[in-house]
Amino acid sequence: PRYAGQSGVEWFREKQFWWRKNAKDNGCAFMPTVTPGYNEKGVRPRLDPMSRKLTAGSEFGSLFEALLDNAMQLTDPSTGDVIMVNSWNEWHEDTQI
Repeated sequence: PRYAGQSGVEWFREKQFWWRKNAKDNGCAFMPTVTPGYNEKGVRPRLDPMSRKLTAGSEFGSLFEALLDNAMQLTDPSTGDVIMVNSWNEWHEDTQI
């Protein structure tokens, strides 16, 4: 599987900072997004799945935890500090939480 690693988490954090700034500059609310990771091998057998582990030696759920830590710094009080969890219980992609 692929691992996001801390560099992937930081890359996504910087993207969300930019999206939040862009939303605020345009008078829109912003909701940061997190994902528990996914395994799409069942629907895309040629692709390497994204692990729910931050690194090979990390615990399962560590990617979600790292993304959630970052998202909590980006919440917008005008939305009630909502964080969007991108999972949708797609059992075939192993993204249920």
